[in-house]
Amino acid sequence: MSKETIDTIKNNVEQIGSFFSFFKKSKLTTEVFLSLENIRVELEEIPKLKENLQNNKNKYDSLKKNYTNLETTLKKLQEKHECLLEEKKSISSTLEHVKSKQLLVSSLLSSKSTNEGLEEYKKVLNNDFMEFANDEKSLANEAEAILKLQAIEKELEVITAYPELHKKNTVAVGGGFSAGKSEFISSFFNSEIKLPIGMAPTTAIPTYVMNTKINQVLACSHNGGIVDLQKIDKDFHSKISHEFIKSFDFNLKEIMPQMIVGTQFEHEHICFIDTPGYNPAQIDDDYSEDDIHTAKEFLSNASTLIWLIGADANGTIPLSDLSFLSELELENKNLYIVYNKADLKPPSDIKDVLEEIESRLEDYEVKYKGISAFSATKKLEEDYKKQSLFEFIEECNFESQVHADMLKKLYDVYSMYRQAILTDIKEKEAIQSHIKSISLDLLEEGFDDTSKPAFQKLDELSEIFTTKTQEHNLKTLKKVTQQLKRAIDKVFENEIEIDFEELKKHEIEINFKDMYLNEEGAKK
Repeated sequence: MSKETIDTIKNNVEQIGSFFSFFKKSKLTTEVFLSLENIRVELEEIPKLKENLQNNKNKYDSLKKNYTNLETTLKKLQEKHECLLEEKKSISSTLEHVKSKQLLVSSLLSSKSTNEGLEEYKKVLNNDFMEFANDEKSLANEAEAILKLQAIEKELEVITAYPELHKKNTVAVGGGFSAGKSEFISSFFNSEIKLPIGMAPTTAIPTYVMNTKINQVLACSHNGGIVDLQKIDKDFHSKISHEFIKSFDFNLKEIMPQMIVGTQFEHEHICFIDTPGYNPAQIDDDYSEDDIHTAKEFLSNASTLIWLIGADANGTIPLSDLSFLSELELENKNLYIVYNKADLKPPSDIKDVLEEIESRLEDYEVKYKGISAFSATKKLEEDYKKQSLFEFIEECNFESQVHADMLKKLYDVYSMYRQAILTDIKEKEAIQSHIKSISLDLLEEGFDDTSKPAFQKLDELSEIFTTKTQEHNLKTLKKVTQQLKRAIDKVFENEIEIDFEELKKHEIEINFKDMYLNEEGAKK
């Protein structure tokens, strides 16, 4: 309502009042005029109110915009805060990881064996025996002999670290990458502890697994000492993989050659050795060659071997497995083949697979105790050939004579050297005999002046083929072998003797003509 409208209403009221004279100066007229005046005054205030309302609206819009900006800023700050928390968590995890690694390395380096027998064995092997080996050139496969002695050293380290092991029958578990070795061993546990498994190579360090009353995870140091890994990290054993080893600036295996896992186990007297896959070269890994060497070393020195084939990757035993097994000298080993993860194959295919594996093993003349189609996840045997896996394992569950077995390995090395040296002696003696025969032939032909150059050259030639060095080396071999035996006996705190037939020189047969032809063939 405008001011002009109010004035018009007043005039109309006045006209009505003059028409009706009784309205003049009446109370009603006064009230109407007063109301109209109030309305006029209020109408005058409306523009100001509109202006105030607009100002308030502008303030509201500004506050709303500021609130939106603050809300966006707050959201960004929250996101940044969450990123910082994640970064802090990652840094804390990395720091804990670094601390664990540092503690592991320092513990391994400071951990030493206090066993006198072990220290004596190391000293004799690394000094006296190596000096003998450097002088002795008769044995062609000397590297194999030294590896056998070093394997004994590693066994002694584990035994001194964990004396209960000397009563266990060791069963090495081998196979290719991802054949399921760790999962296979874990299937025999009666505890919550499990060996690490995964699509990437996990078993980086050979692990002895055996029955104990309480869970134990120990690292064996290169000094023959032990480190309780659970004191560093309760789940440390599950983290020791190829990736973990590669995170160091050096090869961790050099100071931590093996581990021991003790847990509640179904078979009291069995000790499984979980070995690295022999064929990790199919992935990019700097330690592939080291894995192959480690697998071959531990599997070669085991008297009982379980070989796993992964059914998820193979329809039969791979040719690479057969080639590797052929290099292990299986003559005196108990070998059992397990076609693992058999639950991934249709039951109708299992029989054909086992027959195919059997055929290939026979083609390669690989002797075995049995073949089993087995599921480690279900702990179920689908089928088998010759002998059940469970029967085989039960046959292995007996208290072992580790002491005697170790001495047999020592004497095997002794016999290797002795046979090589005696063969060398007999060959040189045969040559000397022929040289002497030539001298006699010359005398019979009338060349009786032994001062002639021909006789002098024959004497020089005879001196070249002297056996003095070999005779000395035979005595040294016997001496250092006896020293190593005494050291082994000291570890077990018991001196024992085993049946051992020492090879005699007259038992070695050589054919001088064949020897000469072989040498000529080698020259050609």
